[in-house]
Amino acid sequence: MEHITICIPVHTPALDRAGAMLTAQSFSIVSEPGPEVTHLLLPVPSFAASGLIRDGGDLNAILERLPRDVVVVGGILDHPVLQNYRKYDLLEDPDYLWKNAVITAHCALRYILNALPATVQVQPVLILGWGRIGKSLAGLLRSLGADVTVSARKTEDRAMIRAAGYHAVNCQDPGFDPQRYRVIVNTVPAPILDARCCSPGSYLLDLASRQGIAGENVVWARGLPGKDTPESSGNLIAETVHHLISKEASL
Repeated sequence: MEHITICIPVHTPALDRAGAMLTAQSFSIVSEPGPEVTHLLLPVPSFAASGLIRDGGDLNAILERLPRDVVVVGGILDHPVLQNYRKYDLLEDPDYLWKNAVITAHCALRYILNALPATVQVQPVLILGWGRIGKSLAGLLRSLGADVTVSARKTEDRAMIRAAGYHAVNCQDPGFDPQRYRVIVNTVPAPILDARCCSPGSYLLDLASRQGIAGENVVWARGLPGKDTPESSGNLIAETVHHLISKEASL
């Protein structure tokens, strides 16, 4: 494998951890762009609404000091400046997405356990959405004895939910009653539930990138892996980057 130099221009706990892990795997890690850099590693997701790199930094200024054949690694790399660059989007990598969903589910479980004045055993819990995070969280909660119900819009998904041993509902059905759930967790990035329809004592946690539970007393927790478990998040980033570089070398 040819010599690899990875530029990590932004300092976050997760990226710092990733840099340390990649250094231990004999990659060169630098914080300043230069002609020796082969890969640019950005936060995941990479950009704020302003177009600047998340947590600070101007992409144009960094790219001006990098070779044109640098590989840009990050998340949601749809920035117009990157149109002609080689890119690797972690948020399009199935392995990364599944492993990140598991980390997110563990973070969500922490929030739930810290918020409840009781254990989750036999507590009625509703998960909105049967995607990667919904599946991962349902399994964690069931392992602790929670009474888990999952809401999904598609008939085939509800059949799969029941086959997996959970209760299945469609929260858009007219007869659906959210009042019975002690905990409601949303994973759907679209308006799906009004907090006013829920029991005043329910714990409402929204994990979606766009809030799906509207109203007050909703904990909107985005980007949990990087914020709450930066070691696990950084390890996953490093593992995925190492796999990417190894794959490049074999071509």
